[in-house]
Amino acid sequence: MFRQAITRNIRDFSSRIRYPTVNSVSRIAVSKYEQATRSQKHSSALAAVDVYKNITRGVGRQERIKAEYPPLDFSLTDYRGFPLPSVENRMSYDTDAFVIWNMTTDIAERALEVVWKDGHHSKYHFIWLRDHEYSHGTAASITNQRTVDTAKIPLDIAAESIEVTDNGRKVKITWNRHVDGVKVSEFDTKWLRHNCYSHHNEIKRQLRNRPWLWGNDLNKYISNVSVPFEEVMRDDKAVLELLRKVKKFGLAIVSNTPTCKETSQKVVERIGPVRNTIYGGFWETRLLPADDKKNIDSAFSTCALPAHTDGNYWQDPPGIQVFHCLEPDLHGGDTLLVDGFKVAEDLKEIDSDSFNFLCETPVPFQHTDKENHLVSYHTVFGKDADGNVIRFSLNTLDRDVMRLPPSQVLRFYKAWQQLCSIVADPSNEAWLKLMPGQLIIIDNKRVMHGRSEISPRSGRVLVGCYLSHEDFASKLAVLEKKCSKGTSQEDRTA
Repeated sequence: MFRQAITRNIRDFSSRIRYPTVNSVSRIAVSKYEQATRSQKHSSALAAVDVYKNITRGVGRQERIKAEYPPLDFSLTDYRGFPLPSVENRMSYDTDAFVIWNMTTDIAERALEVVWKDGHHSKYHFIWLRDHEYSHGTAASITNQRTVDTAKIPLDIAAESIEVTDNGRKVKITWNRHVDGVKVSEFDTKWLRHNCYSHHNEIKRQLRNRPWLWGNDLNKYISNVSVPFEEVMRDDKAVLELLRKVKKFGLAIVSNTPTCKETSQKVVERIGPVRNTIYGGFWETRLLPADDKKNIDSAFSTCALPAHTDGNYWQDPPGIQVFHCLEPDLHGGDTLLVDGFKVAEDLKEIDSDSFNFLCETPVPFQHTDKENHLVSYHTVFGKDADGNVIRFSLNTLDRDVMRLPPSQVLRFYKAWQQLCSIVADPSNEAWLKLMPGQLIIIDNKRVMHGRSEISPRSGRVLVGCYLSHEDFASKLAVLEKKCSKGTSQEDRTA
């Protein structure tokens, strides 16, 4: 009954709106609702309705658009939540997305309004267009660095005339004010569409890039997050697939990896350079005697480790962590994984006040040994400008002394206990027995890892390393461009 009511509510909104951009988003809302009901997350379904309502509020002014446009299906995932091709890849063969159907000017906002042949609406302010035009060397062709002086562009710059050429694939603008001798600028429509900054486009982009959350059901998806070693070493497309899985799920596995340290490092170098830390570059984790000078972390002991993220005592914690099990402990040492983004969603739903407190309150973390004394502060949850959680930092073993104002002490402990109870909830714990040949790549700013107790006589050996998020994101962007069909220099983003 609940499902029917929500679906009918969404489709009732859709029936009142004639424009395909909204209708396509309504399909996203229905899709999100159907995913939510399968996991019994009714609040997520209601959130999907709220997103849809917010989108439709700004559509009234489009009534002046008379033409009917064919709708596009912007569904982003199949019923299991696995990602379909990104909008950039879809656009490479959906030519209607780059063809202008209608164009008007907004005099009050000094902007160009574009209706694309696929029904999407964009707005580009003239000062933004002049600031980003590349037809007269405003970005150096070799370095892709800007050479235009934005401060010289008049705020009231506008188009004296606008012409659409090349069958709707080029826009030529003659300016009313000349800057650095430039009178005319030309824009490729593919570049314009890729860099559309309209509100509707941003919402669709956020939905498109939304991470797939998981709990103790992760084992069901192991085959979907795995890529064979041979393919990763041979084909850049396999590396791209691997990185996409890490971005979507927070982890991925390279299967059938030869069990030696050198080969493991070669796999990592297909992604980016190894980050050197106090533990070295490519390190090895095995049981060490208590008096061993290398024994500077609980990971070298037999004790169980609660779910945590690494390196919170650094100002820039590691972005990516890699483990490869060379020798397993058949009687212990099982790997624990917890999705920090799902923890954030659960806490927000159960106790929004505690969630907000942990988004705003820096927590101290420390590491101390004979040669190092590291202290840094991080909020548990980091958010982007749109309020989406994009970072998670938690390690109960490394937390330092809290020095809060007296009025916040009880609030902190309430929030911390609520957080830890969610992290330790069995429904959020995914347990794996990592075996030789399984090299796992983890987003350390999202996914927590831990382990069960190791037997004292265990010969368990893990090798691994850290990489930076910047290198990971750079490799992903380069491979997206390299492996996508129909890309060119015009596809570059600002």
